Amino acid sequence: MVVVGNGPVGQTAALLLARWGIDCIVVDRRPRRDVIGSKAICQQRDVLDVWESVGVGHKIAAEGVTWDRATTLYKGATLFTQPFVDTGR
Repeated sequence: MVVVGNGPVGQTAALLLARWGIDCIVVDRRPRRDVIGSKAICQQRDVLDVWESVGVGHKIAAEGVTWDRATTLYKGATLFTQPFVDTGR
């Protein structure tokens, strides 16, 4: 099996295939991954749940920052803030 793309979706697909006992190789047009920084601003809870199912969800979450509210700004003024409910997951 060939997985095209070494981004989060390709890596997740490769992890799931490996978990199911399917050999695969991941190919990407870039010769190596970017070591510094991230292109993702946030990951949804269900994405972390999928990653946790292959054993990496807590490791990825530990590298990030958990948001506890969403704030909408317009021209520097706060329009509204919506707190997120902590489900304890």
